[in-house]
Amino acid sequence: MKGKGAETYYVPTRTLLAESVGPVGTPQVEGTSPQVTAQAPQVVSGTPQVATLIAALPEALANRVKTLPPRPARAKVERLLLDLCAERAFTLPELAELLGRNPTYLLNSFLTPLVREGKLSRLYPGQPNHPAQAYHAPIVGNKRRQP
Repeated sequence: MKGKGAETYYVPTRTLLAESVGPVGTPQVEGTSPQVTAQAPQVVSGTPQVATLIAALPEALANRVKTLPPRPARAKVERLLLDLCAERAFTLPELAELLGRNPTYLLNSFLTPLVREGKLSRLYPGQPNHPAQAYHAPIVGNKRRQP
């Protein structure tokens, strides 16, 4: 290594200049690489996980998720979140994938305010950063309260 700061440059050593290195500095590999023949799975929307999550939803709710516009009104996203979480508990990554939103944005702009208002509950209420944290509609008696 020679020079200082932005003017630093490297001097090749004998190891770098050895015969096993090709003309551009790429190692020579003997034999052939295996041929990849597997095809990617067919996905309806987004990632395979999104397709699985949507398939598990009731048809009306699944259609609302699929037809969510890129920039929906805040009230529409809140209503959809409440309806999703009334169906079952969802983790932050699952909700972010379903709605096509950044997880941090979803947490700060929607989930935390809805929890504060009592419209949603955390699966682990005393531990907001629990690794398996999920959000659901509050349970009243033996039933989930419909928002």
